[in-house]
Amino acid sequence: MRVERVELTVPSSSSSFPSLLPRRLPPLYHASLSLLCSPGDIQVLRQAFKYARTVSQTAPFSDYVLNELSPGDAVTTDDEWEAWIRKVVSTEYHPASSCSQMPESLGGVVDTSLRVYGVSNLRIVDASIIPISLSAHATGASLLLFLTVLRSHSD
Repeated sequence: MRVERVELTVPSSSSSFPSLLPRRLPPLYHASLSLLCSPGDIQVLRQAFKYARTVSQTAPFSDYVLNELSPGDAVTTDDEWEAWIRKVVSTEYHPASSCSQMPESLGGVVDTSLRVYGVSNLRIVDASIIPISLSAHATGASLLLFLTVLRSHSD
């Protein structure tokens, strides 16, 4: 990956704690993020959207939901769900799970011992190794990962 130079400037009205503002976006924002490249991404999202539909059609929620705005009643099959998901899902550029712990053949970055594939003497011990997004704050999971690794290497 080519690293570009990003220029930072301090506004003329700087205080004692000036903010640094990039003149242009760093290269990450222009890179391909390979969204939805794993079949599991589609499966998880499809099931989540189907479940949300079921909840909205079940009392007491159904008393308040007039109709489904998106994707609408026309989307029913798995293929239709996948097409809709690929059309509407995007990113907020808040990367997580970017170094997934799973087999390298499936796109993983670290093995079960948290060693980076193809690199010697490097382990990753943070929330980036968790292969799917958490429904809770990542701090707790990160602390547990750290403690697990610490315990396994203190013997």
